[in-house]
Amino acid sequence: MRILSGIYKGVPIKTSSKQNYRPTQSKVRKSIFDSLGSLENCSVLDLFSGTGILGFESASRGASSVVFVEKNLSIYKMLKKNATFFSNENFEIKRNDAIRFLKNSQPFDLIFADPPYNYFSRNSGIDVDLFVDMMLDKMKLQGRFVFECPYRIDICYPVRTKVFGETKVCVGKKE
Repeated sequence: MRILSGIYKGVPIKTSSKQNYRPTQSKVRKSIFDSLGSLENCSVLDLFSGTGILGFESASRGASSVVFVEKNLSIYKMLKKNATFFSNENFEIKRNDAIRFLKNSQPFDLIFADPPYNYFSRNSGIDVDLFVDMMLDKMKLQGRFVFECPYRIDICYPVRTKVFGETKVCVGKKE
């Protein structure tokens, strides 16, 4: 997996087949970033970071700062190793639960969330619309969010959606 565009175009991002996560495919990333346009001077939050590919791609395209949040210890360690490929970037890498982090964070211009597909299962007790509301609360005015989820999940907030196989990408804006 490599950065698609920007000043770090072509930089490799390490992944592990032993971990239970789904790095965002390059065709999905291209579609997301094409729709977002310029990220110059944006503050970015990458929840459920995994490899960090969405945050690293944002930095490559001009984001001024990126905060990565990953709960899984071994994935967190891999994320920290991936960050060493980037010099002079304003990164914060947090090992934390996404919801706990959101409750206490500052506002961001752009929030990515790509939770595990079973994160909103009936047994988890986590409501998808409540999660989207939490993201909106932590976005600056005119801020945007990109939420990846199983194609069968619907959210109440008005969003643009695009489906890639089993994955639905929802892009919303705080008005």
